[in-house]
Amino acid sequence: MKKLLVLFSILLQTVQSFAQTEEYIDVDSKITEVTVFLRGAQIERTGSKLVDPGVSKMRFSYLSPDVDPNSIKVTAKGAITILSVTHGIDHLREGRTHARVKMLEDSIQIIEKKISLNNVFSLALDEEWKMIVAHKQVNNNMGFDIEDLDDLAIYYRESLKNIAIDKQKLTQKNFSLREVQSKLRRQMGELNAKWNKATSEIIVEISSKSRSAARLNLSYVVRNAGWVPNYDIRIKDSNSPMTLNYKAKVYQNSGVDWKDVNLSLSTGNPMKNVTKPIIYPWRLSYQSDYQEGFYRNDKTDFKRYYAEEDDAEAIMEAQAGVKILEDNKDALTLSSSTQIAQSQVNTRFEIAIPYSVASDGKHHDVSIQTYELPAEYRYFAAPKLDKEAFLLAKVTGWDKLNLLPGRANIFFEGTYTGKSIINPSSTNDTLDLSLGRDPAIVIKREKIEDFCEAQTIGSNKTETTGIKITVRNTKSIAITLDLMDQVPISSNKDVEVEIIEISSAKQDEKNGYLNWEVKLEPAEAKTFIIKFAVKFPKDKRLNL
Repeated sequence: MKKLLVLFSILLQTVQSFAQTEEYIDVDSKITEVTVFLRGAQIERTGSKLVDPGVSKMRFSYLSPDVDPNSIKVTAKGAITILSVTHGIDHLREGRTHARVKMLEDSIQIIEKKISLNNVFSLALDEEWKMIVAHKQVNNNMGFDIEDLDDLAIYYRESLKNIAIDKQKLTQKNFSLREVQSKLRRQMGELNAKWNKATSEIIVEISSKSRSAARLNLSYVVRNAGWVPNYDIRIKDSNSPMTLNYKAKVYQNSGVDWKDVNLSLSTGNPMKNVTKPIIYPWRLSYQSDYQEGFYRNDKTDFKRYYAEEDDAEAIMEAQAGVKILEDNKDALTLSSSTQIAQSQVNTRFEIAIPYSVASDGKHHDVSIQTYELPAEYRYFAAPKLDKEAFLLAKVTGWDKLNLLPGRANIFFEGTYTGKSIINPSSTNDTLDLSLGRDPAIVIKREKIEDFCEAQTIGSNKTETTGIKITVRNTKSIAITLDLMDQVPISSNKDVEVEIIEISSAKQDEKNGYLNWEVKLEPAEAKTFIIKFAVKFPKDKRLNL
């Protein structure tokens, strides 16, 4: 046992002496720039320190534990030479206390002081209780008249009752305070588990010929960050252009807050594999391990190149794969606070206003740019499916705005009308957006009962159907409505469809669709008639 203790003591001294020989110059660095990718973010730090001649080891501490070691880049200014750069995880030094944790700690201490003060008041009441009881015993040994005893009884009763009530109030206060304190402790425990993780550190070994100030610029990529495109579409009325607010929902959970940093948003994704796929010859042979959907052989797994990623990654791939046009000079912008820089593979939005993004995993809105776009407003209605009209905006010029697929919040005439989807990957020149329902366009679709009948002649049955559609514009402005309905089409040679009347509709004979372009002045109404006959064997039933 003594030998083991001696061996442990020698080992401890060796470790301590080795630790003492490793002297580092801690650099108090600051995050100055952050480029957020669709997944991941590149962090730029700067720090300076006065170094002596010779070789020095400068340490950047309290960095995110999610640093990608392959992405680390260090540059220096001054008469120094960088010899090496190493990255490691420091499990002994926890990250700096987060502001929210510090706030919770302060709140818990304040509650603890209130509980302690209530306990002091409770002890004082106990002493007051004892004093009254002792005074009562003294008075019992003295002679009193009956009336005096009644007064004393009332005094003791009221005094002891008030003390008991006050103690009960203090007990209830402490119970409530301890409930709040327990919740705060649980919340602090969750945050500590989230933030008090091991931190990264980067050691930069430099050489200097003279005593000088070493200014180092450190760059690296963290994984737990990204941004999601989001839009606000605001339209004053159907005679005004559309205002498009291009926004980003930025999130990060790197373990380090970004405070007042120069923020840039990039459509790139460094988390994706950039190696081009290789297709090997597909040699047919008999084998038993064929799997549906891909071919596997001894040399390569074809599926490996195309099915590595989960659904979220596939969404990011769709976003990053948007075709970006080079010309942006025709875009009409209301805000020029964002600079747009384009390369052959991605677009970069440089936000002029400094931003702070907490390491909480929540979405933080960042405004990218505001555009004013010309739009043509038309209504659409398919009364067979829905009796209300939908206002649509046909937007042009969107293909020059570097948009990505994302959700859009729609505001029409100052009112939130719902959500829509912007899909710039469409090859159409016009972007169609649904702005919501408009009850001011009144539509009625009804059967013409006098026309609807069924006749049986021989082995066949003929059913005739008549439909009347009435559209009324109750708005104070003229509108254009795309009205859509349909007539049946036959999928059997024994079934014949005869079109009798369609009120000059444009007919898609292959699919049976009917379309009208309806122009309505204020308070104007128009009627459209659909009549058709269907002949089929009388022993059959049709879905008419």
